[in-house]
Amino acid sequence: MADQNSEAPTNPQRKRELSPDLQNEAAALSELIKAFNANPPESGKIPVAKAADILGISATGLHHYLKGVNPLNLHIAMRLANLYGFQVSSFSPRLAEEMLLLLSLCNMGENKSIPTSVFGSWLSLNEKLVLLPLTNLPEIPQLLSEIETERKTVHTAIKHHMLAV
Repeated sequence: MADQNSEAPTNPQRKRELSPDLQNEAAALSELIKAFNANPPESGKIPVAKAADILGISATGLHHYLKGVNPLNLHIAMRLANLYGFQVSSFSPRLAEEMLLLLSLCNMGENKSIPTSVFGSWLSLNEKLVLLPLTNLPEIPQLLSEIETERKTVHTAIKHHMLAV
């Protein structure tokens, strides 16, 4: 007979709740998207399901970012900011600071451990995404794939640099 005073087993797959700061970032991003869709530009609304499709992720995955289930990361934050036309700093000072850190690594002065071209390629692809008219939607998945590839290159370069220091 089982002990009635024993605790129920915990679910090992259940995620920990995000910190209030991370939840606030998600809420701020969600509010910006709602405001965008409440007063859309001429190109029209971009509902979350459509945004997820454009970004090549599931609608559930995007909802997890917007509801604070999964923490926002710089990659997804930049992609959403680019898509909706607002600054990362408008919803996440933390990620904006991370972005500035990456940019500062591009201008490392005499330290040439991480070639500027590594960041330059990634940044130019992100800029291209920002400037891409919404009429060119078929080009977006390929561009996002290129950005992801470059992001991995940048991440690897930073990791190698940090290990060398």
